[in-house]
Amino acid sequence: MAPDRQERRCKRSDYGQEGDVAHVRLPSGEVRLVSLDYHATIGQIGNIEHEAITIGKAGKKRWLGIRPTVRGLAMNPVDHPHGGGEGKSGQGNPHPVTPWVNLLRVTVPGIAIIF
Repeated sequence: MAPDRQERRCKRSDYGQEGDVAHVRLPSGEVRLVSLDYHATIGQIGNIEHEAITIGKAGKKRWLGIRPTVRGLAMNPVDHPHGGGEGKSGQGNPHPVTPWVNLLRVTVPGIAIIF
């Protein structure tokens, strides 16, 4: 924890204070002394069950406005650099690319790659 930085570890801070430190009870039940120079957001994070939701079928994703994700390999060569070929053929390019032909590899900072 550092001064002037929001932290999300505290559960409540109604234990009081002694001088320049406050008693804070963490979710584990532990009570710690924390400087009064620190500040924290009180409350609970919203939409806590977001990661537990199972969509279940493709139709429900469509109801949510999410369009199908089509692999570049399944497209035609005019649509994507990975498209075309007979059967499950490889991409033929040593680096994966986007439909807009940007290389997806990490570049060295300060060195520009010109296409």
